[in-house]
Amino acid sequence: MGCVVTRNDFYRKNPAMKRSISQLFSLIVLTLTGLFGSTVAYGDENVYANAVRSTVLVLTPSASGSGVLVDQERRWIVTNEHVVEGHSEISVFFPEEQHGLIESEMDFYISNRSRLEIPGKVIAVCKRRDLAIVELASLPPNVTAVKFGKSAKPGQLLHSIGNPSASAALWVYTNGYVRANYFKSVNDCRMQVVETSAPINPGDSGGPILNSEGQLVGISQSFHQEGRLVSNGVDVCEVIWFVNKNRRQKSDSSEIVQAPPVPSDPTTNSETSAAAPSLLGLLAGAKQ
Repeated sequence: MGCVVTRNDFYRKNPAMKRSISQLFSLIVLTLTGLFGSTVAYGDENVYANAVRSTVLVLTPSASGSGVLVDQERRWIVTNEHVVEGHSEISVFFPEEQHGLIESEMDFYISNRSRLEIPGKVIAVCKRRDLAIVELASLPPNVTAVKFGKSAKPGQLLHSIGNPSASAALWVYTNGYVRANYFKSVNDCRMQVVETSAPINPGDSGGPILNSEGQLVGISQSFHQEGRLVSNGVDVCEVIWFVNKNRRQKSDSSEIVQAPPVPSDPTTNSETSAAAPSLLGLLAGAKQ
């Protein structure tokens, strides 16, 4: 008759196994606590659904890009300066929803231009930070501004929405992780950027970069030609500074004082900014 080994005998002979099982149980408990704790993050679908109505298609006579509503009362959207460069007036489209789905074909918006197009006036620009504020003539009903979040940290999952010209669809979702968050010196101005692994394509420039709570943490800005999935966004702290600066000026006067003109952010051989021509044809914004 064979020797019977009880559970207690097994653990006495294999104490490491007992610790391993105990550690595994603790890990499962911690994981479940994290999943079902008091802090609940939106899933990807909810992040998109909550932010897409605040994301716009920006059209100028020479380029297209994206933008995001940041001030509902003042009807302000933020986009990249290079998207609206050289233009004081632009056209903006908010997404139209039909039968619970976003209309994503450009032809639909062109065909309904008289009804859906909203004129916008560029009221402030900052070339060094590649930011611009556009004041819209009106807003669609039930559209709200996105809330500002905090600067994202390496390893954090981010979500973005844009209008890539390479796609047959508008208001396209993508995601990626923060590769780095750092300061970049441009023309004696140190600006904070968030580098992500989310692909940026022509037409995405100016679109929102969001955390998993749906808060704005950056503005899509550029990508590197020589690096795979290396994209840059203007960090939210720079966006908040720029918006607040113009809010203060708005409260002091009925007119918005445009930011002092400064040299454009130079484009290096390895980096292309949206809507700017590129010898390789790799843009983060789209020329029409």
